[in-house]
Amino acid sequence: MFTTSNNIDIITIPFRFVNTFLINYRANYLLVDTGYPKDYLKLYNKISLITLDPELSNLKGIIITHHHSDHTGGIWYLKKINPKIPIIAHKNCFLNLEKGSNNLEETYYAISKTIQRLTRLSHKLIKNSNRFEPYIKQENDIEIIEKPLFLNLETNHFEFENTIDENKKEAYIKIFYTPGHTNDSICIKIENHLLVGDSLASSFNLFGNRYLPVIFNDLRTLYKSWEKILEEKVDFIIPSHGECFDKNEIAKNLNYFNKAYKI
Repeated sequence: MFTTSNNIDIITIPFRFVNTFLINYRANYLLVDTGYPKDYLKLYNKISLITLDPELSNLKGIIITHHHSDHTGGIWYLKKINPKIPIIAHKNCFLNLEKGSNNLEETYYAISKTIQRLTRLSHKLIKNSNRFEPYIKQENDIEIIEKPLFLNLETNHFEFENTIDENKKEAYIKIFYTPGHTNDSICIKIENHLLVGDSLASSFNLFGNRYLPVIFNDLRTLYKSWEKILEEKVDFIIPSHGECFDKNEIAKNLNYFNKAYKI
């Protein structure tokens, strides 16, 4: 668990291959991603145990970092428990959620030929590994396009213009668009911590990828998003795959990538 200076708790809920996160501020909660479809009941049980709230009445929103099945599999069940929970995601994410599967129309590249072969093989061997329960955007859901979204945790009010005074150390989060891994990827800034979804990863570094996600759809766009992340006043990067790491690790590898991939 991570705790910020304003006593915002970031609670990791780990599953076998992916992490989800529960943000807690004064017993009001936000969930970041919902894991694989097969893990929906485990996720619900863990959330209700942590919040002591089986009806999920204190869950004020579910933020989806991107539409892949390991991040969206539990949406339908949590919404079944409490239909009032808003989903917060990029516009493209809502379009992809309607399809109920990973967007195979995008061109994807893997960090190595071995990984590419293994990914294709897993899709053949594991039935419906790319699929999840379709979700149709509802009236109370919140759509992000290009402008960042700010949430004041004191008031639980969302705004697309930053009216929060950072000098007063108000408790807030910032959600902003970081495409490259997918066309709908977003990051969530919580003071000096940044939840990056799959825009960065630390669990695949043994393949020499240097914080690249295992797959991505556009490397140049992804690097632009990395540069955007470096502009944020954060210290700690928290990926969905792997352990937390220092933001400076990104800067160290940008020159390497620029040379290696001739960007």
